[in-house]
Amino acid sequence: SGHLGYLQSQELTRSHHPPHARCKGHVQEEEQTVHRPSLFPQHPMAEDIESLPLYLNPVLEPLAICLARGLLRDFKTADEVFALEPPPGGYYELVLGTPTIPLYGSQLPEATTDTLKPPGVPSPGTPFFEVMSDKGPTGKILNASWLDVGLAKLGRRGGYDNRISFHDIRAEALVRADENGYSKDELMKFAGHGDPRMFFESYMSATSSVGGVENILGLARRGDISIHFRGLSLRRHPRLWQALPAKVRQEIEDGPECTELNDQINELTVGIQAASMDEQRSKLQDQRQELYKQKHQLMTRELDAWQLRLPKERKPGTTEDEDYTLSYHWTWFERVAHLMPERKRLSTLLPLSVSLRSSEGRQALEDMIAICRQKSPVSDHPALEPVNGCCPARGCSLKVESLPAETRWKHIYRCLKRSLQKQHGFASLCFICRRWFTQEAEFSRHCQDHLARPETIPIQYGFLAVRGMIASPGYCPRRLGDASKSATDRLKPFVDPQSLKKDMDRYYDALEDGEPVHCGSPHCDVLFDSVLELQYHYQDVHCIPVPRKRSNSGER
Repeated sequence: SGHLGYLQSQELTRSHHPPHARCKGHVQEEEQTVHRPSLFPQHPMAEDIESLPLYLNPVLEPLAICLARGLLRDFKTADEVFALEPPPGGYYELVLGTPTIPLYGSQLPEATTDTLKPPGVPSPGTPFFEVMSDKGPTGKILNASWLDVGLAKLGRRGGYDNRISFHDIRAEALVRADENGYSKDELMKFAGHGDPRMFFESYMSATSSVGGVENILGLARRGDISIHFRGLSLRRHPRLWQALPAKVRQEIEDGPECTELNDQINELTVGIQAASMDEQRSKLQDQRQELYKQKHQLMTRELDAWQLRLPKERKPGTTEDEDYTLSYHWTWFERVAHLMPERKRLSTLLPLSVSLRSSEGRQALEDMIAICRQKSPVSDHPALEPVNGCCPARGCSLKVESLPAETRWKHIYRCLKRSLQKQHGFASLCFICRRWFTQEAEFSRHCQDHLARPETIPIQYGFLAVRGMIASPGYCPRRLGDASKSATDRLKPFVDPQSLKKDMDRYYDALEDGEPVHCGSPHCDVLFDSVLELQYHYQDVHCIPVPRKRSNSGER
């Protein structure tokens, strides 16, 4: 059978055999090649990646972009492309044109005879990797700086202490190519280098691939030692904190540098409230914003130092199952996945070792196409979806599709609950199961089942919304663990952060500071020395913010 590949934004290539795919990669890292396009290498990439995971397939993403935007001149679906069978030894070129499918309301460029160019000539105004906004394509290309910044953030989210750069990836690729026995000329062409010294001086690993002991003692040569030692240069913590622990952050807030910034911010806030002229008020607001920026930079530096420290302190041999580090950041996707059905499926499909043409590979391709065409990365809550763009409650025909997400779900939740109560005498939504109940006894039993099996209740109790759409209501941990209350009262959902805060404050006021206090939730019963330590625990583990200290002059 044939093999699919791509030539970046100019053309797709499908050959019979051998597997053949090309990508024009513009290597702009070396100054001598930046202004000489003839030196840019073309990197062959094959659709067949043997038993590697689907997310490593180099054809998956560009094909999804082409199909999502209608860039293929002669084909509209993946089935049409996969059905092509070139003659033995031959190949087909799939020509790209201008987009034919608008992305969420964007305007398509007018089709002219100039929009289709010969292979190798880019189409003006149609970047293949394009910057997107909420209003659609911007016409701007995603550049190398965007990629470098994104890689650094991705690496830190992945648990690596040092920030991963594009240079790191290039260096490892070149070292691997050198170890695989490619000639110096092939290596230079692969890297886009014009000087053979550049690899040795800037890319070659400091870890020698020559095994000194094996070489001297005449032992069998091992080619894997240097790889392991190179890997040690990137330490990883599988549960790296993505924010400062509440106690550490509070200690920084109480430190002299942050205290001084807070005092200045409070003084400016008083000045802004007292300012009588718009110009004066605007000037003070700019000054305050600069102080907020300095405070943010301070916290960022402290977080960076904290994240660098954790992987070094982790005991070697500790598995993820044995790692008891608790941080709510690692469960965010699980809490919002029901608002992102395509991404939820992809989280299970992409790690599979399957081909692009398998049923799983085709489903992944369809999901990526759907994501490319989405205006918002989140959909409506499954239990609060409009019907034909209107509120689903009986007797309400309000068109809610164009309303902001927060306004939309709140209207549907309240209106549908009233409507169901009017019809059945009772209505309540289980946000955990995303299911409406219209029988009070049945709902009570359902809540009791959740409480009897705490593993079915999310351990993060804080209210969570994504782009205005509710993902999970808030739950009070003290209520959840209070056996004197009814099951429905214990599982009472708080559909806004303010109501949850008020309920938590009532519990805090009833606790005696300075006395040991338990967490109280059904998930853990840890004993804390003070209410403040309990509040730190609630924020770090259960995602309920520590109450802010009150200030006479006010805070942001």
